[in-house]
Amino acid sequence: MSSQSNFTVKLFYSYSHRDEQHRQRMETSLSLLRDQDGILDEWSDHKILPGQNIPAEIKEQIKLSDICVFLMSQDFLASDACKEEWHLAGQVPSIVRVPVILSECSWKDMDGVSQFMALPNDAKPVTSFKPRDRAWHQVYEGMRNLINRLRDGFTIRSEFRQEMESTEFLSKKHLGLND
Repeated sequence: MSSQSNFTVKLFYSYSHRDEQHRQRMETSLSLLRDQDGILDEWSDHKILPGQNIPAEIKEQIKLSDICVFLMSQDFLASDACKEEWHLAGQVPSIVRVPVILSECSWKDMDGVSQFMALPNDAKPVTSFKPRDRAWHQVYEGMRNLINRLRDGFTIRSEFRQEMESTEFLSKKHLGLND
């Protein structure tokens, strides 16, 4: 990737546990962005540790994300938890929501999903591709383009800059953010 920014994009996976193999396959397809380029930090609920509050941790991770990927299937649409994650992500204006269509399902009828550009191309379900690697390559290409756009447009929020500049170790007397 040729982006100038050192900004790492945080990606949140929302999926039905019945679609676990698809989440794993998507992680595999994005592995170059994560491992080689180091520009992607992925999170899914399998990273929740024993003793952590599951709903609270999921809400926190959604808020920290730049991109939320929603792996759409009949099982996803039947899950209240998955639909709640869609709505939570929609409450954070800076989050990009990306539907990834896994199989034939009525995803366009879910609250506002049809307004978003879906992957693979033309919202063709992953399971309809022969071979399926073509679908996952289209997902990779789409995600890479989105990540590049986010990284190229990265700016520090003014509230964050003001807060950091007001701390003692970054005050104008000592050291600035540009240093």
